[in-house]
Amino acid sequence: MINDNTNLIEIYITKPITDSNVIDIGLQYSDIQKIQELLPMKNWKTTRFTSYSRNDMNYLYDMSNDNQVVYSKHMVKNYITKPHKNSTMNIYSVSYNYSKLPTHLFPCLNDIDDKNEFTISESKITNRVSVIVRSDQYSSNIFIEYKHSPQVEIDKIEYSINSLIKTITKNDLQYK
Repeated sequence: MINDNTNLIEIYITKPITDSNVIDIGLQYSDIQKIQELLPMKNWKTTRFTSYSRNDMNYLYDMSNDNQVVYSKHMVKNYITKPHKNSTMNIYSVSYNYSKLPTHLFPCLNDIDDKNEFTISESKITNRVSVIVRSDQYSSNIFIEYKHSPQVEIDKIEYSINSLIKTITKNDLQYK
């Protein structure tokens, strides 16, 4: 999953995947709340954002403090696994090459491809691993985010992520 171009990994908890070409990462908010209750952390920070997209760039505006970020995020690799044999849940992992860019590189807002407003609730496990709930007007999802660096001790990070996945999938959610 990790290669020289990877610096960001997102690990989604999903409904059963029947077609690998169509992966629905959206969950019912009640299922997300059940997952959050299983997790040991209680320090969730919630922030509202507006995102504008143009070609391969995204402009992210933090509505709480006027922070602005422009970035590009290119998928390197993805795969689907089950946490255990009889699970109704799936784990969808995606690795990215994430690059922060100067804000002046983003084009005029009259020429954008997409605009989206959403809320992020984040709980940091370590300075590199977080659990994130992302909600917009259409859906909600929960994922583990890992910010990779070649200098990090991968065994500790892997243990932390696997412990989170085990905790989340311990009580398998039943989907219709």
